[in-house]
Amino acid sequence: MADTTLREQISELIRQKAPPRLADAIEQSVRESLLLRTTPVPDGGMPVGRSRIGGMPDLPPEVEWPTWNDQPLAFIAQISLSELPPYEFLEVLPSTGVLSFFYSARQETWGFDPKDQSSWRVLHLDEQGLQRRSPSPYLPDEGIYQSCGLDYAPSFTLPCIESPHVDLDFDRGPWEGIDEYIELLKDFEQLVDEGRWLNRLLGHPDQMQNDMLLTAQWASHGLYCGRPDPAQAERERELEPGAADRQLLLQIDSDPNTGMMWGDVGKLYYLMHSEDLRNRNFDAAWLILQCT
Repeated sequence: MADTTLREQISELIRQKAPPRLADAIEQSVRESLLLRTTPVPDGGMPVGRSRIGGMPDLPPEVEWPTWNDQPLAFIAQISLSELPPYEFLEVLPSTGVLSFFYSARQETWGFDPKDQSSWRVLHLDEQGLQRRSPSPYLPDEGIYQSCGLDYAPSFTLPCIESPHVDLDFDRGPWEGIDEYIELLKDFEQLVDEGRWLNRLLGHPDQMQNDMLLTAQWASHGLYCGRPDPAQAERERELEPGAADRQLLLQIDSDPNTGMMWGDVGKLYYLMHSEDLRNRNFDAAWLILQCT
């Protein structure tokens, strides 16, 4: 488990800052997360199969480089599951293999449109037989990133105000505790002191716009989320409860070490439905891009 002293400090902060009627729910919504801190390393200096962000992927010979619309996807990151630290919260992931993450090299999609699916990919690969791939000649320069090794640091996360993972009772009308929760989130960020560039595995996403879990829930069920559509309002209400069953798998920041810039200093979020994660169905991962 991550630092128990910090966990106790978070509990005390919640008791001090949260509206009493919501303190228990907010306490239960705290999730552990693994920060992925980057250090530039030449691609040739990274052993095959090791975790990294950027560079070139390690793939088995029989696995083709993922494409979308006949164009190669950019390689984003790979996580060697066997080298992760032995924290209990990481046990929701497979214990072996490599998770390899790809996304559109030209950032054409943001995850709002059902048609965006396949412009990203998450592969669960066997650790045996991996080989470093050279970039395709059709991969644009802006889709090639600096190779970075990773250091791991456990941390804690709280859901954003709109998250379905904490019930803040907005539907009851003006909520008297919204200012308190905003202040709680600010104090929480200072307490955990994670730094500027937030690449993370699991936990709650560091949201920059609207509720991405709800967007992923709707878009993955065929609803376009780029603008309000009264014609699909009833279907949206039917699907909305399922957003609480979605969670962050991997968050990739606009990190100067990797040379990645997502929109206007935004982040990439790979999200999973909890059932798909349990069943290791990584093909069902949904991607959202948010920026300021």
